[in-house]
Amino acid sequence: MVSTRSRTSALTEPLQDSDRPPKRARVDDNAEAPQPNEQIAEVAAESKPQGEELSEEEDVEDVEEINKAAHGSNLYLDTINRLALDFDFEKVLCGKYFQGRGRNSYAYAHSIHDDHHVFINLETTKVYVLPDGYPVSDPSLEDISYVLAPSFRPASVAILSTPAHLSKPSYDLASKPYLPGYIGLNNIKRNDYMNVVIHCLLHVPPLRDYLLLSNFDGKQPELLKRFATLSKKLWNPRLFKSQVSPHEFLQEVGRASGGKFRMEVQGDPVEFLGWLLNRLHKDLGGTKKRNSSTIFSAFQGEVRMETQQVLESRGQLRRFKCQRLPQYIILHYKRFTKNNFVEEKNPTIVNFPLRGVDFRDYIDAPASQPSTVYDLVANVTHESAAGTTRDKLNTVWKVQLRAGSGGGENEKWFQIQDLIVEEIRKEMIFLGETVLQIWERRPHSNSVGKPIFST
Repeated sequence: MVSTRSRTSALTEPLQDSDRPPKRARVDDNAEAPQPNEQIAEVAAESKPQGEELSEEEDVEDVEEINKAAHGSNLYLDTINRLALDFDFEKVLCGKYFQGRGRNSYAYAHSIHDDHHVFINLETTKVYVLPDGYPVSDPSLEDISYVLAPSFRPASVAILSTPAHLSKPSYDLASKPYLPGYIGLNNIKRNDYMNVVIHCLLHVPPLRDYLLLSNFDGKQPELLKRFATLSKKLWNPRLFKSQVSPHEFLQEVGRASGGKFRMEVQGDPVEFLGWLLNRLHKDLGGTKKRNSSTIFSAFQGEVRMETQQVLESRGQLRRFKCQRLPQYIILHYKRFTKNNFVEEKNPTIVNFPLRGVDFRDYIDAPASQPSTVYDLVANVTHESAAGTTRDKLNTVWKVQLRAGSGGGENEKWFQIQDLIVEEIRKEMIFLGETVLQIWERRPHSNSVGKPIFST
């Protein structure tokens, strides 16, 4: 397992003798001392002539000559094969990641024995030539740095949920068009139940925007930092490949949950969503105080409980009355019920509109609400073998996501199952076995909404 601290990796293929840059002297160790915990990954490779060694005279060359020679390092960059770079799977060129780049490091030895000489620090995105040890700075490396650490501005984030986003597709290195935010997440083993939850939350604008614009200083909890990193990759408009792996985030989920949610074991997206929201609320400094975190502001409503004594059973009947609706409502369709023998599944198809659902009848004082009309943002469906018994081994989780807004031509829907992303007709969305939904409140409502559901 690779740590998330500073790492480096190689980027390029070996050079032919005729393409090899001129030999350079070893750079003085004081030029830029490597950090002890720095982790690097190989990104480029160079082959040296057999039997050629640095002479004593070359070893003590003037620093000015060394700096001049460093300009020749740009020749290495021509051999970078971006199609071979796969930082998501921690596999670039020869698939090796190293800790440190000093003379006693494995990266230093690897550069000599395997003739792989250009490395990138996966945390700072700085590029170095080893074993010489000097940094390389070139504008042609900017796209690689952006893939590793994408950044966003408020102006670009503001249009992600608008129809304008639909008109700006991006293209990967294979010239394949994709829409940022609507790309596949790798199902590494059996983590599709977590992938659909990730998609749902990263399409809730307040949370998504907060993560995309974040610039954490390293003091924040690891889970929060990795979730922010994943969100930036998912919405990156300059990907080399139109897919993203969530493995680093899911590794931290497994650790933080004490093994309750693991990539290799099928689970329940509803349980994972509840755990993740509570954990993010805590990591964001949230408390029981209203609007103490982005999670609270987006998802927390207000309920009041009433109890009534039941004489026949000598017990109490509890009723929960909604006092205030949140900005985003999460609905769970309880399709699975356990009995003494099996876990039963209810495959009933539920019909629902995509826009204009009115929750007015479910609150105590509807007149005091800013709006009670909601539009669907995300819909999670369950598929398995036909029957009324839950089949976890053959379970498939899919998520359907809204792109744009406002209905009509300004709004499209995409269905994502692992790496498969396809546009879906709106009238097909309710045909699946819906398990989980996220609804967004309209800012203003001048008309009465539609009834909620029918079966």
